[in-house]
Amino acid sequence: MGRLLKVGTIVSFIKRKLFMKTILGFLTGIAVGVGIGIVLAPDKGSKTRKKIADTAGELFDKLKNFANSSEQVKQGAPRRKPKTSHT
Repeated sequence: MGRLLKVGTIVSFIKRKLFMKTILGFLTGIAVGVGIGIVLAPDKGSKTRKKIADTAGELFDKLKNFANSSEQVKQGAPRRKPKTSHT
């Protein structure tokens, strides 16, 4: 029983690490895209800064909503009952 619990804990840890790596990659992609957009932007600096601020606010709101919805899904997920051996 103890070994089974350890395996489940390890799998859970790996899933969390993979999720965090995915989010980190997503945020890195956003940062790179914003940087390229700034370099290639045809507008004045003040207009570009306003666009960046507006986009950053929208992205922050989307990420906050995503985090809240994933937490709600996690809380609503049914709990698994541990398997018992009938020996």
